[in-house]
Amino acid sequence: MTYLIVFTSIIFIIYCYKINKFKRKISSPQIFKPIENNTVPISVIIAVKNGANSLLSLIKCLKNQTYSGVLEFIIVDDESNDDTYKIIKNIENEDSRFKYTSSFNGNNILSFKKKALDAGIKFASHEWLLFTDVDCRPHKNWVKEMAEFFTNNADYVVGLSSTIPSETKVSLFQSVDFQMLMGATIAQCNIRKPWACTGQNQAYRKSLFNKVGGFKYISNLLQGDDSVFMQICRHNNANIVIALTKNVMIARTENSWWSFLKQRMRWAGDSKYMLKLCPNFFLMSLITFLTNLLIFTLLILGHINFFIMCLIIKVGFEAKFYQSLTSTPILKNNNYENFILWSLLQIPYIILMGTISLWSHQLFGWDKSKN
Repeated sequence: MTYLIVFTSIIFIIYCYKINKFKRKISSPQIFKPIENNTVPISVIIAVKNGANSLLSLIKCLKNQTYSGVLEFIIVDDESNDDTYKIIKNIENEDSRFKYTSSFNGNNILSFKKKALDAGIKFASHEWLLFTDVDCRPHKNWVKEMAEFFTNNADYVVGLSSTIPSETKVSLFQSVDFQMLMGATIAQCNIRKPWACTGQNQAYRKSLFNKVGGFKYISNLLQGDDSVFMQICRHNNANIVIALTKNVMIARTENSWWSFLKQRMRWAGDSKYMLKLCPNFFLMSLITFLTNLLIFTLLILGHINFFIMCLIIKVGFEAKFYQSLTSTPILKNNNYENFILWSLLQIPYIILMGTISLWSHQLFGWDKSKN
């Protein structure tokens, strides 16, 4: 048991040190300066698979964009069997900015969502490519604010996302979890060592996509079109910046634990590939998993006092990091009731995700029913 206590203490100290480091990096000044009222031509690309229920709402948001520059919206139908094709063609006839293409035009060596995105990128007319998902709801200034970061000094722009929680416990957990993940993303980008990003809100140059060979080196991965691809670009000396925009992308709120866990299982599916591409990210993921696993083990084995002490210290460090997020666009007002819910449920959640991620590729593909 002594070995368990010693090992737990070491892992726990490393975890708390890393969380505290994130907190300090949040306030690091950005070297990159955006350009206000930038009007570079932009191609917005959305891959849609059976997204008819969400597509009309997204189209409304896109039509209301305030961006004054040249803009096209490329909607890629990924072999949908609902009304997705019909909806895209209707809006294409109404508004010349909207354009239809099919995932059949993507590289045949690609799988899942990456093939659809490849088709959209091939179809794009402009150098700057901006991405989101069909179930996201962009603010009317989304393109305008992101475009301010499309400068000569940037190749890849990491956008921010968040969710609007409902009254369900899972949506409250998801909201805080998203904020913590985005906080870590901001912290790493602030020191020019980016770890991750989300396909819900990101952009990069078409020339960069072609330079790195597109998605061909990650064709077999479950996802890979955001964080893994970004790491490939980083290894090709791309200049990656974080877009600290006033408004963040609103992502889908999950109202059932199963839909939330299914989403996160897909996200975790490619985590092992980050070991080679970004060892520090993989190490932090491993430290987080071990910290929560060991704390849970202390409880199971009856080391109650040590368990309580570790839990209190862990939550304390995480709370300070959570508080620091109020200086960013992703957290306007902190809610410690939601945070406490997240901090307690995080322990079994992390253990479950860390375990199941080993089989995510076999369990989940590019969603067969929806985006």
